[in-house]
Amino acid sequence: TPDGGLLVGGVTDSPVSSEVSHEPLGMSDVWIIKTNSQGIPQWDRRFGGSERDTVHQIVPLENGNYLLVCSSQSNAGTGKTASKIGGHDVWLIEMDDQGNRVREWTFGGTKDERHPRIVHRHDGGWLLACWSKSDVGGSRSVSRKGSDDIWVVALSDQFAIEWDQSYGGD
Repeated sequence: TPDGGLLVGGVTDSPVSSEVSHEPLGMSDVWIIKTNSQGIPQWDRRFGGSERDTVHQIVPLENGNYLLVCSSQSNAGTGKTASKIGGHDVWLIEMDDQGNRVREWTFGGTKDERHPRIVHRHDGGWLLACWSKSDVGGSRSVSRKGSDDIWVVALSDQFAIEWDQSYGGD
């Protein structure tokens, strides 16, 4: 972080304790910890719905916020406002530097999208890639090629889908 601290992401199903300051939202929640430059926790946040939610990547944004790249099994509810599409979805959360949710998006097809990763493109947009078992439906416009594919999605700087493609074998 700009102050020399760290943002650490993980998963928790723990109740409130000396380390976890928020009640569980579901079966497992995205857990973000902000530390100072000495690794001492300053705050922690939970994000999630009633099911299993996992963070895979934390990306700093140009506006000083952070993008949490997650997978989610949860419907919209107390800790998640983006709607569920399939079994496991890609769930992106923009979080400010105090750990507050700014906005969120869900991407996916009829079944499962897992292990998402994202990179920033030179034109300001994003490339999202994940493992997928889905066919056309939800936010997916291309069918899978095999049982397990790689689904690549080009997103605008506002996270609108520009195109998507599936890569895989029979």
